[in-house]
Amino acid sequence: MTARVLGNYSQAVLQLNATNARASGCGSLRLIQGNGLLSPRGIIPDQGILTSGQVDPSSGISFVFECTTNVPDWTTPADSKNDVLALTNATPFTTALTPSNRVQVLLAVAEVAAADTFQGGFFTTQNPLPQIQNATLEVYWLGDGSITNIAFGGQGYRSLDTHLTAQITAVATNGGYVTMISISSNSVMPSPYDATFDSWATAAGQGSISMTSDADGNGLTALLEYAYGAAVPGSISRTLLPANSTTNSGGTNYLVLNYFARTSGVTVMPEVNTTLATNGWGTNGISSTVVGTVTTNNTTLQQRRATVPVDGTRKFLRLKATSP
Repeated sequence: MTARVLGNYSQAVLQLNATNARASGCGSLRLIQGNGLLSPRGIIPDQGILTSGQVDPSSGISFVFECTTNVPDWTTPADSKNDVLALTNATPFTTALTPSNRVQVLLAVAEVAAADTFQGGFFTTQNPLPQIQNATLEVYWLGDGSITNIAFGGQGYRSLDTHLTAQITAVATNGGYVTMISISSNSVMPSPYDATFDSWATAAGQGSISMTSDADGNGLTALLEYAYGAAVPGSISRTLLPANSTTNSGGTNYLVLNYFARTSGVTVMPEVNTTLATNGWGTNGISSTVVGTVTTNNTTLQQRRATVPVDGTRKFLRLKATSP
């Protein structure tokens, strides 16, 4: 069974009578009950606000809420950016949620860091925490698409990195209370200037790993991911990957490579060659500049640019990382 609630059915009861029963929408109901899966969705369908008087969780109903930003757009229930189940009854839950009630929060964002917050999920007239605190909470995020632990709506999501913890709280807003996912760090991340490769891997909960390992199979060694400022081994945001381009200055064509790099713990050097062979790489003719700094994953990185003139012979630029 799959149901979509898009209109005003404020006197209706939605019964999800099987674990494979699914319901979504941005309309209104009187009561939701059963042991299926409920996920508010908008018209598109993207994130939406579904309204009901009450939820009866006693049969084990589960919930999925997707969040794309920090706070919902309360003015547009059909496209609210964050999923919300708004419960209008003074007793929003007929009984408190238990561990058999699973609450999955999917953060549709490319990066998650400590101190990030995402409002969404349950909205009630009174603080809902006493009624939901015993539910099984699972939080996932989008990442860069390299790892998928669950799939929802055709999109893959991954578990939080091991150094991060999610906690559900509630905040007063819009005339009531909405649940909020708060991200915190469960370990002390090393500062950018004393983070050795080993301390970076250890702080991420991965212990001792080889610098040449490639856990996610993306072609980057753990040392390169460390050099580029990845949060943890085996995962790196696309925004931290080097980007190449060409430009013309003063009538001369140049091959350009923009990249991020740590300033200690690893040496990142651009190299040039006329082929992609393993030998013949060097630094002759390369001009390197630091164009700025950026802070990501609790690490300050240099933003660098390497250029080399292209004089009719094809050329290739690459980055080589070496440990001290």
